Amino acid sequence: MNQTKNSDRAYTLIDPVSVAKLTVWEKYLKPYDKVVGYSNLGYIFLWNSDNNEYVVLNPFMATTECYGIFASIKEFEHTVLEETDFIVEVLQASPHLELIEKAGPLENEEVYVPQPIPLIGDTKDPKTYIRADVWMFMDVIGDVQITDYNLEKMVSETEEKAAKETSIENS
Repeated sequence: MNQTKNSDRAYTLIDPVSVAKLTVWEKYLKPYDKVVGYSNLGYIFLWNSDNNEYVVLNPFMATTECYGIFASIKEFEHTVLEETDFIVEVLQASPHLELIEKAGPLENEEVYVPQPIPLIGDTKDPKTYIRADVWMFMDVIGDVQITDYNLEKMVSETEEKAAKETSIENS
């Protein structure tokens, strides 16, 4: 799998892979069928290959936010991932350097993960972060979210957003 990782960036882009790689999350993420990347803190970048729409999954909150339709992953990167507010608010670039210092630089397919996972009591103090496999992290947090019923709530919100956007496009 090709990865575009730059130590100056707080995210990694990958060749699109099936959302099935996110196992427990898959059924909750329709119509987004491809994973195209992830932030160093575990946010997942998803793509609907039918209409070129991109969303970002926040696994800690079990929410997605739609960023629109883009002709390519590069356009999504340039318009969204490199945008100052996104860098500060979502990618959280400032604590990123502290995490590199504390936990070391990330290897392929790794993200920084707070211990314990925020849903079960983490303080989000950079000193508590470790490096973990992104796919394993998504399995673990997905299991926690399911027991916390948040994924069921997320699927209905995602369907509502998609229906609303479809009706706007058809008007």
